[in-house]
Amino acid sequence: MIGLDSYRKIVDHALPSCFEGIRPQALHDATMWYPEAGGKRLRPVMALLACEASGGSVEDALPVALAVELVHNFSLVHDDIMDHDATRRGRATVHTRWDEATAILAGDVLFARAFEVLARIPDPAAHQEASRLLSVAIRRLCEGQAMDVAFEKRKDVTTAEYLDMIGGKTAVLFAAACHGGALSAKRTNRAAIEALDRFGDAFGMAFQIADDLLDVTADSQTMGKPWGSDVRAGKQTVLVLEALARADAAQRRALDAALGNPKATDEEVRRAVDAMRASGALAAAEALRDRHAQAAADAIAPLAETPAKRALLSLNEWARTRSY
Repeated sequence: MIGLDSYRKIVDHALPSCFEGIRPQALHDATMWYPEAGGKRLRPVMALLACEASGGSVEDALPVALAVELVHNFSLVHDDIMDHDATRRGRATVHTRWDEATAILAGDVLFARAFEVLARIPDPAAHQEASRLLSVAIRRLCEGQAMDVAFEKRKDVTTAEYLDMIGGKTAVLFAAACHGGALSAKRTNRAAIEALDRFGDAFGMAFQIADDLLDVTADSQTMGKPWGSDVRAGKQTVLVLEALARADAAQRRALDAALGNPKATDEEVRRAVDAMRASGALAAAEALRDRHAQAAADAIAPLAETPAKRALLSLNEWARTRSY
């Protein structure tokens, strides 16, 4: 992600204005807890880049970029409550730092403030389309999260269902960021908007599969959450689905000892991961990730060669090969 610091700084500089007037103080502080912790700012940066790749300026896309970042943080607050996670980005989660009631309200304020920020779009038609786009994205995000939770109680989840789930849980907000960013450019065209929407969707799919891989290949310090947490939670990631379909008897026993077992030891999780690797599940997940990354690159191939397009392609390659 070399060369994107200037875009992140634009977002970081504008973000505090999104929290003005929120009260009481505890709710204000809880609402800011995740945004002020930093993060990659991927979604807002991609909105800015998509706007530039469509012939616009970063100023044009700033309302969309900020709104998408607020929605992303809203989803994190509520996800952490549902997943009972104690840490996020290396610090206590909102519901741990305060309480569940405050965390729910903080998430709701982030949700509401996103649409207040989106109202800064000066063109009425663009504002209407961006509002509809973000509303649909939030609904699909919630559907994807609901599927993710439901899958933890099922033993018959298919890879197609998994892809549908991450399409809502993760990819749709990247697509909305790119679509909204392109929409914000005053001289854009429908072909560019649709190309960048497809890019964001495919990027998001690759990003989530890579994230699932990192849960078992990266350490806790790198990820900012407990290593193997998805395994212990019994999340039906593509790694698990492929492993269960491919495992022999010994590998299946190793998987059964850790999957969905919140008390699984690190050693039991390591054995489960070894079973995933030996069965070919990790390689299959990597291949699926790479196919989506290639689809993302193909989607914007027709766009004019610009620094913004090159930056999006670099981000796509980072998502495919990332270690954090």
